[in-house]
Amino acid sequence: MRKIAQLCFLCLIYFVPFASIFEVATLFSASRPSLVSIASPLWWKLLKDGLVLIVILLSLASSGKPVTMSIASWFATLGIGISIVISILASIGQVELLVLFAGLRWLLPLALLWSIALIVDDDFLASVYHALTIIFMLHFAFQVVQLFTMSHFYGLQLGGLAARTPGLFLVPNSAAFFSTFFLFLALYGEERQKTFSVVMALASVFLTQSGTGIVICVILIYLKAVPKKFTPVLPWFLFSGCVGVILMFFAFSPALGRGSDYIAVSGGTRLRIFLDALARSNFLSYTFGAGTNSSQLLGFTEFAVDSIYASIVINLGWGALLIILIIAAITIFKNRKRKRNTAFMLMYGLFGATTIFLEAFPMNYLFSLMAVVYFGRKKSRFEIKFVERRQAARMAIFSKQANKDYKWNP
Repeated sequence: MRKIAQLCFLCLIYFVPFASIFEVATLFSASRPSLVSIASPLWWKLLKDGLVLIVILLSLASSGKPVTMSIASWFATLGIGISIVISILASIGQVELLVLFAGLRWLLPLALLWSIALIVDDDFLASVYHALTIIFMLHFAFQVVQLFTMSHFYGLQLGGLAARTPGLFLVPNSAAFFSTFFLFLALYGEERQKTFSVVMALASVFLTQSGTGIVICVILIYLKAVPKKFTPVLPWFLFSGCVGVILMFFAFSPALGRGSDYIAVSGGTRLRIFLDALARSNFLSYTFGAGTNSSQLLGFTEFAVDSIYASIVINLGWGALLIILIIAAITIFKNRKRKRNTAFMLMYGLFGATTIFLEAFPMNYLFSLMAVVYFGRKKSRFEIKFVERRQAARMAIFSKQANKDYKWNP
């Protein structure tokens, strides 16, 4: 069961190039693509959801032992679980049945989070990293092709080249999210990564011209460059770096041709949607599922939520958002001396301001996997650092040589 579950998850990752193939094809046609309707057959969209359900069920069946969690994690899970159950029950009769199913689909990454811990091991992680590398290379190559052949749906650059090439995705922000995730792995991964991977990831994000992606990439590099001796005061470096990078972006964003667009649309509109959702919300929600992209694509929601924070408020109420923010703050405080974990939470937290990352495939399911690897209580079962492996090998060689030279036999 364990191996089958791992194989199904790998199939899910290798499905990325085909997930939005029908939507991406419209970028090369004469007709204007639509961001508020589905070009793919519904069964095609549900195919990856079916794979996730199979992974969850097989993972749970692979071991009779429950997932080990701390007492604080159990209380957090209980609080969020109660909010979800009450919101679902309160929304029955208030929203359409398909909207409720859209909400359940929105929860799939959270369900995967608690089940995939049973199947994660070093070999599985290595296979996932290898798959992501292959897919990223394909994604970047496709971006270069789009630069010369794509329609001008997202605008023009100098020389008549297409602006904001999204590669394997329809929306440039999603493409930037994927490329930034690959950059994160290249910078903070356990195994040694070539500088070439970092350069390609940065180039990919630049081709999307995503303001959020560019800001987060600079912050990830800045955080990586902070010397180890300053790790105890890492939050202060992080805060100053974030403020500095954001101010610099707004100052130089006209060079990308998106200055007013980014501030007015990407910033102001999303903030207005969040504040409006917060003003209309209750402690618990009566509109579970309405704050999802699926609900909008099905025609039940008139506007794009475009923020994980607004999505949580609409689907679960402001009480659930408060609980989640408290959990995130505690987690950041406990991991304040670990740059990798801090960078991971920062990446998803900032992208969450412009994306419902629980619906952004494949970053939603990669979030489940990496959260288990980075924040699981038994991390030693899941990963062994490259340096530790090398040191262990050297110690073994030294011990054999010592026994041979001195004929010492303990």
